[in-house]
Amino acid sequence: MSIERVYKGKSLISNPTNFIVLDIETTGFNPNFDKIIEISAIKVIDSLPVEIFSTLINPECPIGMSSFLTGITDKMVVNSPKIYEVLDSFINFIQDYPLLGYNISFDVNFLYDNILLYKDMYLKNDFIDLLRFSRKLFPNLTNHKLETISEYLSFERQKHRALADCSLCIDVYNYCLNEINDKYKNFDNFKKLFDRNYKYKRTYNKENSFKEFLKTLQSQVVDFDTSNPLYDKKIVFTGKLERFLRKEASQIVVNLGGIVKDSVTKDIDFLVLGNNDLCKTLVDGKSNKHKKAEELILKGFDIKILIEDTFYDYIEDNL
Repeated sequence: MSIERVYKGKSLISNPTNFIVLDIETTGFNPNFDKIIEISAIKVIDSLPVEIFSTLINPECPIGMSSFLTGITDKMVVNSPKIYEVLDSFINFIQDYPLLGYNISFDVNFLYDNILLYKDMYLKNDFIDLLRFSRKLFPNLTNHKLETISEYLSFERQKHRALADCSLCIDVYNYCLNEINDKYKNFDNFKKLFDRNYKYKRTYNKENSFKEFLKTLQSQVVDFDTSNPLYDKKIVFTGKLERFLRKEASQIVVNLGGIVKDSVTKDIDFLVLGNNDLCKTLVDGKSNKHKKAEELILKGFDIKILIEDTFYDYIEDNL
């Protein structure tokens, strides 16, 4: 079963001047099966970068399709340290500083699981996700990927590597803070945009099949938050969710203006991975939907695979 991340730090809407910028590269999207292949972090004190931590990691397995995205090959990491060999120095580097990054819950979940596994410790650092800032500050973008926001702000993204993305995140963060001061006068006013004001009702029929349920699924709200990343997007679920029944999660999605589909096709936007460990028929920990989505991604289709915790980050401002 997937790890329950007790004592995990909180996702904050905050503007610290002392923090750690963090980014990792991995062999895939799921901390239960995939491995870290690069960790980079920049320590920022009084809003200035002062120290760097960066290393490739030998995952002790083939990197696979991630090489197409990152450019990191099996040959590059063969003489690199194993993850358990770098965790002590990484933990000492980050201390108890808040962590800042783009879609950083993804990075935190991987590191939390590895630190717990190899060091028997909890990663308790709170974290700040610039993706959440971007959705509120730049709602008219077609999507809020780091490359999209970078292009919009005229920042050059040199390559999809951890240290380069850390440096880019510092630039994006500073730009966001200036934008917040211009638009909202102070950070407290901006923070009010994240007040939670949404509830949903469990009105589904438990006896219906999921396919039949989707045919009758309707939104329970009229006014949608068009800045939410699920708005007007097609979403497919696979595996067992930990916090919701799939029907409950589907109702949340359509209440946010999204569309839930039952199968993976080239026109979907997101595949949400639940806990597949309870299914004994899976090979390599991947469902058929997961494998189909990866095949389509390699063919160039713009499908994003979300682990379950990242899906919760997407909906948490409205949950």
